[in-house]
Amino acid sequence: MGYHTRSVSGSQYFDEDHRVSLSARSPHLPQSSTFNFSPVDEERSAFPPASPSSFSPSSTSTRSAASPLAPGTLAMERSGGGRRYSSAAEAQASWLGMPNKDQLAILMLSRIVDFFQQASIQTYMVHQLKSFDASLPDSTISHQAGVLQGAFTAAQIVTSVLWGRTADSAWSGRKMVLLIGLVGTGISCVGVGFSTSFAQATWWRMVGGGINGTVGAARTMLAESVPKQYHSRAFLLLPLAFNIANMIGPVLGSMLVDPVSSFPKFFGPHSVFGGPDGVEWMARHPYALTNLMSAMLQFICAGFVFLYLRETLISRVSSKQPALRDVIQTFVQKWTRKSGGILTRPSGGRTKSARTLDIQSQGLLENSDDDVELPDMHDKHHNSVLSQVRNEKPVHRLPFSRIWTTNVIFTLLSTAIFDFHMGAFASLWLLFLSTPRTLHSSDPDFIPAPVDDVDVDFSNLGQMEGDDLSFEPPEFDLSPDGADTLPRKLLKRGAIHGHGIIKRSLGLGASFFQPRSVDDPPVGGLAFPPQTIGFAMASIGVIGVLLQFLLYPKVNARYGLMRCFRASLFLFPPAYFLAPMVSLLPSASLAPDPASGFFIWLGIAAVVFLQVAARTFALPASIILLNNSSPHPSVLGTIHGLGQGVSATFRTLGPIAAGWWFGVGLERGSVGFAWTIVSAISVFGCVVSWWVKNGNGHEILLPGEDGPQD
Repeated sequence: MGYHTRSVSGSQYFDEDHRVSLSARSPHLPQSSTFNFSPVDEERSAFPPASPSSFSPSSTSTRSAASPLAPGTLAMERSGGGRRYSSAAEAQASWLGMPNKDQLAILMLSRIVDFFQQASIQTYMVHQLKSFDASLPDSTISHQAGVLQGAFTAAQIVTSVLWGRTADSAWSGRKMVLLIGLVGTGISCVGVGFSTSFAQATWWRMVGGGINGTVGAARTMLAESVPKQYHSRAFLLLPLAFNIANMIGPVLGSMLVDPVSSFPKFFGPHSVFGGPDGVEWMARHPYALTNLMSAMLQFICAGFVFLYLRETLISRVSSKQPALRDVIQTFVQKWTRKSGGILTRPSGGRTKSARTLDIQSQGLLENSDDDVELPDMHDKHHNSVLSQVRNEKPVHRLPFSRIWTTNVIFTLLSTAIFDFHMGAFASLWLLFLSTPRTLHSSDPDFIPAPVDDVDVDFSNLGQMEGDDLSFEPPEFDLSPDGADTLPRKLLKRGAIHGHGIIKRSLGLGASFFQPRSVDDPPVGGLAFPPQTIGFAMASIGVIGVLLQFLLYPKVNARYGLMRCFRASLFLFPPAYFLAPMVSLLPSASLAPDPASGFFIWLGIAAVVFLQVAARTFALPASIILLNNSSPHPSVLGTIHGLGQGVSATFRTLGPIAAGWWFGVGLERGSVGFAWTIVSAISVFGCVVSWWVKNGNGHEILLPGEDGPQD
């Protein structure tokens, strides 16, 4: 039997060999006690008991500065007042060496199903709102879409900090908050699916958001499950979950809309499951099935969390609470042992949860370089040791009034701006894809130009007058014979908008972002149906996954967290500014039919690439920066709760404000009005990022604590 010493700068975590270190510098443990549990190889079926005399908190084995690095040892080096990991540690911080892969997989799954229900509803939200009242104009629908999309996050504004404090409390813990959020969100999805009015749908979205504390809980548990040198990779799982959900959510969500019409053989009249009029409840509630699928995924994930996920809050796990799977496994082993079965273990054998004592604490933010060895021993002796450790010194917790450091404030401000324009983009992009291609303005001077029977004279296009560029509008021949003078193919290719494209390419696009008149034909959205919207939204996830695997690791490793974070923010303004110009590209179809063709999808891909590339670097960096801005490990859950509250607030305001701006633009005949405002706000986010710093997670020291060593 071999024992291993593993010094991970005070980190406390499980790894694949079930080694766990209880750091002396943890605020949750007495300063004089540092242990290192190292059981035998997993493949061994028996664990020989160790005598109590083999345990001694004071008998430590520390590595001197002159001793060579042992395998698995992490060295910290000073670098310009900061800290960096040695090459040996960096080599270990790989996906293959990532500890607790099963726990990370469950946490990632919880984020996938949460993102899934949000991505799914975006594809049919506008059409569901129109089904409530088909007489409403597009401007009103855009306002309602912003409210419905913001209702979920609006409720999180009120409850996110409460869920964060609950996750930090010993009577609840992180796992309970995550479990409640998944089940509650699933119930709200069912309510949205069977809603028959805008008020009902909004109510259920608010219920789902209010009970959803999964964001902060999942982020905190992820941070506590791996040591800090793995954070750049572990936190990448969160945007990866977002991209996966954005690949499958829009596609599956749009496919299951109105199943009576989409799958007539199964749900239509006289079908496998339908009667004379099809499946009655599906016909009455065409958006119920897709919401039921979202709810089912939430419930399935909740089952995995309940059975397999282990608690990470030290005040909860110190009472040795195993996952239900381990309880069942222990019961089966004892039963088979009593029955004389072959699936037995010696009395010294322990489950995985018992062997590791279920300790996944916040020590990943601390930096003790000391470690000790402690041989494996019986569960009874472990319990007495942990009881002695817990009773030796009370747990210190930073007061709420002291968490508002300068770095926390600027990090939250940067998060607010980031989430505002991210939420605004999600709403605007959905509205833009579904908006009719020809706008109808309420401006009395607005005269829509015909599209079908039009002749265009380009002879006066681009005349020069002095030093100023001026363009005379094309002359439209509205006579029936006029259509014969211009090939129909030019109309299909969008030649009628040729003068507008040239004007805007030269920076003279004011008319595109201001009310239109007869001299500038109105250009709206792309008029996509739900299925095409689902495909367009799924492209966001596809591009995101490709960028995360092909671009992010190399660029982030070369340039570092802060450089990538700040540089990525500069990609958002051009992405938002160029987005509405996709409708100006040549289309293979005439209005009012949905836009189509190579150039339309090329424009969509270009805008999505810019936005997703920026988000790929900014999102994981913002999560890591928020995590590291925590002034003390005891308030890590609270910081993530605050982050979720700020995120929820501005992800609520973003869609609502964007929907209102978009509606105002439609009333004035301008589809680019809202996009310009959002682009300007993202520029402000670039400026604020220069005041955000990468903290160490332990900026404030409480009495009796030693701070992180620089």
